[in-house]
Amino acid sequence: MNPTTEHNPENSALPKQAAGGGVTWHVDDIDWTPLTGIFIRKAGYKTVVPPEFTNNAYSIELTTVGAGGASPRHVEPWAHVFYILSGHGEVTVEDEVKEVRAGSVSPIAAGQAHSFRNTGADPLEMLVIYHPPRTRKI
Repeated sequence: MNPTTEHNPENSALPKQAAGGGVTWHVDDIDWTPLTGIFIRKAGYKTVVPPEFTNNAYSIELTTVGAGGASPRHVEPWAHVFYILSGHGEVTVEDEVKEVRAGSVSPIAAGQAHSFRNTGADPLEMLVIYHPPRTRKI
């Protein structure tokens, strides 16, 4: 971790400004956490709005997927929305496959099968908003 971040009890990386009561921070002050294993390739995330700032209503992660990176079809217990910031890709929700680019929005209900993949040469970057908040084990 870099010196401007620390882990909170819920395992989200918070900038020290936020941990000390600040309400504004920069995403560059948060370390990337790699997403690895059988579920995803060439990807990482940053928790940019942890649940404690939303009264546990939602959480937001910045996710990046490198060229050729993808997730297999999977189901999660959280409703979530992909908001594409940059890059080009494909999101599959149940049997619907859609191309995505900056500005695309993909809502996914809890329990809905879905996957995504980067179809471009540049990273596919997206905000992922989870309700209820996602907690990850590090």
